[in-house]
Amino acid sequence: MVNDTNMACVLVECSFVDSKSDMDRYNSSDFATAIIKAITGQVAIQRPPNSVIVSIQKLCNSLGVKDNKGNALVVDGIIGPCTRSAILKLPVIQRGSKGNFVKWVQERLIDLGFSCGSYGADGDFGYCTLVAVQNFQAKNGLASDGRVRQSTLIALLK
Repeated sequence: MVNDTNMACVLVECSFVDSKSDMDRYNSSDFATAIIKAITGQVAIQRPPNSVIVSIQKLCNSLGVKDNKGNALVVDGIIGPCTRSAILKLPVIQRGSKGNFVKWVQERLIDLGFSCGSYGADGDFGYCTLVAVQNFQAKNGLASDGRVRQSTLIALLK
Protein backbone atom coordinates (compact mmCIF):
# COMPACT_ATOMS: atom_id res chain seq x y z
CA MET A 1 0.00 0.00 0.00
CA VAL A 2 2.69 2.54 1.00
CA ASN A 3 4.94 1.42 -1.84
CA ASP A 4 2.31 2.27 -4.47
CA THR A 5 2.63 6.05 -4.10
CA ASN A 6 5.27 8.73 -4.35
CA MET A 7 3.44 10.96 -1.86
CA ALA A 8 4.55 11.46 1.71
CA CYS A 9 2.60 9.19 4.01
CA VAL A 10 2.46 7.69 7.47
CA LEU A 11 1.24 4.20 8.25
CA VAL A 12 -0.37 4.00 11.68
CA GLU A 13 -1.12 0.62 13.25
CA CYS A 14 -4.11 1.24 15.47
CA SER A 15 -4.69 -2.19 16.95
CA PHE A 16 -3.53 -5.73 17.12
CA VAL A 17 -6.27 -8.25 17.85
CA ASP A 18 -4.99 -11.77 18.34
CA SER A 19 -7.48 -13.45 20.66
CA LYS A 20 -11.19 -13.95 21.14
CA SER A 21 -11.11 -11.90 24.37
CA ASP A 22 -9.59 -8.96 22.46
CA MET A 23 -12.27 -9.31 19.80
CA ASP A 24 -15.01 -9.41 22.46
CA ARG A 25 -13.79 -6.04 23.80
CA TYR A 26 -13.58 -4.53 20.34
CA ASN A 27 -16.23 -1.89 19.66
CA SER A 28 -15.55 -0.55 16.19
CA SER A 29 -17.43 2.72 16.65
CA ASP A 30 -15.77 3.62 19.97
CA PHE A 31 -12.43 2.44 18.64
CA ALA A 32 -12.68 4.55 15.48
CA THR A 33 -13.74 7.63 17.46
CA ALA A 34 -10.80 7.22 19.85
CA ILE A 35 -8.34 6.88 16.96
CA ILE A 36 -9.69 9.97 15.21
CA LYS A 37 -9.49 12.05 18.40
CA ALA A 38 -5.94 10.91 19.10
CA ILE A 39 -4.68 11.55 15.56
CA THR A 40 -6.31 14.98 15.34
CA GLY A 41 -4.99 16.09 18.73
CA GLN A 42 -8.32 16.14 20.50
CA VAL A 43 -7.03 13.87 23.24
CA ALA A 44 -4.21 15.14 25.43
CA ILE A 45 -1.88 12.62 26.97
CA GLN A 46 -2.14 13.21 30.67
CA ARG A 47 0.80 12.46 32.88
CA PRO A 48 0.77 12.87 36.61
CA PRO A 49 2.62 16.04 37.60
CA ASN A 50 6.23 15.54 38.68
CA SER A 51 6.18 16.36 42.40
CA VAL A 52 9.84 17.48 42.40
CA ILE A 53 9.17 19.96 39.59
CA VAL A 54 5.96 21.12 41.32
CA SER A 55 7.98 21.81 44.48
CA ILE A 56 10.66 23.85 42.67
CA GLN A 57 7.97 25.80 40.79
CA LYS A 58 6.26 26.63 44.09
CA LEU A 59 9.62 27.59 45.59
CA CYS A 60 10.43 29.92 42.69
CA ASN A 61 7.02 31.57 43.05
CA SER A 62 7.41 31.98 46.82
CA LEU A 63 10.84 33.56 46.32
CA GLY A 64 9.54 35.87 43.59
CA VAL A 65 11.75 34.28 40.94
CA LYS A 66 10.07 34.86 37.56
CA ASP A 67 10.45 33.19 34.18
CA ASN A 68 12.25 34.82 31.24
CA LYS A 69 9.11 36.82 30.42
CA GLY A 70 8.79 38.20 33.95
CA ASN A 71 5.87 35.98 34.91
CA ALA A 72 5.31 33.75 37.91
CA LEU A 73 5.55 30.07 37.07
CA VAL A 74 2.53 27.94 36.32
CA VAL A 75 2.67 25.10 38.85
CA ASP A 76 2.10 22.17 36.50
CA GLY A 77 4.97 19.80 37.25
CA ILE A 78 6.44 20.24 33.77
CA ILE A 79 9.98 21.50 33.33
CA GLY A 80 9.40 23.55 30.22
CA PRO A 81 11.27 26.64 29.03
CA CYS A 82 9.60 28.97 31.56
CA THR A 83 10.50 26.77 34.53
CA ARG A 84 14.03 26.27 33.20
CA SER A 85 14.58 30.01 32.85
CA ALA A 86 13.38 30.63 36.41
CA ILE A 87 15.49 27.84 37.90
CA LEU A 88 18.60 29.33 36.30
CA LYS A 89 17.91 32.58 38.18
CA LEU A 90 18.03 30.94 41.62
CA PRO A 91 21.02 32.07 43.68
CA VAL A 92 24.08 29.97 44.50
CA ILE A 93 23.74 28.70 48.06
CA GLN A 94 26.53 27.48 50.31
CA ARG A 95 27.47 26.96 53.93
CA GLY A 96 25.96 29.79 55.97
CA SER A 97 22.99 30.29 53.63
CA LYS A 98 19.55 30.16 55.21
CA GLY A 99 15.96 30.06 54.06
CA ASN A 100 13.39 28.19 52.02
CA PHE A 101 15.72 27.44 49.12
CA VAL A 102 18.17 25.79 51.53
CA LYS A 103 15.28 23.85 53.05
CA TRP A 104 14.16 22.70 49.58
CA VAL A 105 17.70 21.48 48.80
CA GLN A 106 17.89 19.69 52.15
CA GLU A 107 14.52 17.99 51.58
CA ARG A 108 15.61 16.88 48.13
CA LEU A 109 18.93 15.55 49.41
CA ILE A 110 17.15 13.61 52.15
CA ASP A 111 14.68 12.20 49.60
CA LEU A 112 17.67 11.01 47.55
CA GLY A 113 19.27 9.31 50.58
CA PHE A 114 21.77 11.97 51.67
CA SER A 115 21.47 12.80 55.37
CA CYS A 116 21.56 16.45 56.38
CA GLY A 117 22.19 15.61 60.02
CA SER A 118 19.94 15.27 63.04
CA TYR A 119 18.12 18.55 62.37
CA GLY A 120 17.07 17.39 58.89
CA ALA A 121 15.61 20.04 56.60
CA ASP A 122 15.81 23.08 58.86
CA GLY A 123 16.68 25.75 56.27
CA ASP A 124 20.17 26.28 57.72
CA PHE A 125 23.08 25.30 55.43
CA GLY A 126 25.43 23.98 58.09
CA TYR A 127 28.24 21.43 58.14
CA CYS A 128 26.00 18.36 57.70
CA THR A 129 24.27 19.92 54.70
CA LEU A 130 27.69 20.81 53.26
CA VAL A 131 28.78 17.17 53.53
CA ALA A 132 25.49 15.97 52.02
CA VAL A 133 25.88 18.36 49.07
CA GLN A 134 29.52 17.32 48.54
CA ASN A 135 28.58 13.62 48.64
CA PHE A 136 25.71 14.21 46.21
CA GLN A 137 28.00 16.15 43.88
CA ALA A 138 30.67 13.44 43.97
CA LYS A 139 28.12 10.70 43.27
CA ASN A 140 26.80 12.68 40.29
CA GLY A 141 30.18 13.53 38.74
CA LEU A 142 30.04 17.20 39.70
CA ALA A 143 32.72 19.38 41.27
CA SER A 144 32.43 18.63 45.00
CA ASP A 145 32.74 22.19 46.25
CA GLY A 146 29.63 22.08 48.46
CA ARG A 147 27.99 24.99 46.67
CA VAL A 148 24.59 24.50 45.08
CA ARG A 149 25.01 26.05 41.65
CA GLN A 150 23.02 25.44 38.47
CA SER A 151 24.70 22.10 37.72
CA THR A 152 23.96 20.74 41.20
CA LEU A 153 20.42 22.07 41.14
CA ILE A 154 19.73 20.48 37.76
CA ALA A 155 21.07 17.15 39.06
CA LEU A 156 18.79 17.46 42.12
CA LEU A 157 15.80 17.79 39.80
CA LYS A 158 16.41 14.44 38.09
